[in-house]
Amino acid sequence: MERTDRERFQVMLANIALDAPGDLWFAVDDDTRDKENGTGLICDLLEDGNPFHRVTHLTMRSGVSVLTRSAMGTWHNPFTGDDEDHLLTADGLRLYMSPEDRARILAAYKKMRIDEITSDDALAILECALFGQVVYR
Repeated sequence: MERTDRERFQVMLANIALDAPGDLWFAVDDDTRDKENGTGLICDLLEDGNPFHRVTHLTMRSGVSVLTRSAMGTWHNPFTGDDEDHLLTADGLRLYMSPEDRARILAAYKKMRIDEITSDDALAILECALFGQVVYR
């Protein structure tokens, strides 16, 4: 089945994240990389040598959805006991991203401007899909 322009864009986002420079918290199973076979699979991610997630274009769509549904809100800091204003996910988790970065990423996604997405942005989208928030950024 032929992918839509949006699906191809989501695949490009995933590949930017998967090819990010530096030490990442996951490894890519090269045996599964780009072996789609009609499943939409981009690759399996490995953690400690074991597969823990299959990445498809839908993974990236899910991550963008987390960003889209996030909003400014009050987060209770368990370490200080203070209430702080932060971007929160729809589930109330702290997003760990600035409102400006969120707005820039969503604007680039809406316009399908892959040149405006950095590897850090793509990793943040992947983390939102896998964990419901940015974790390692």
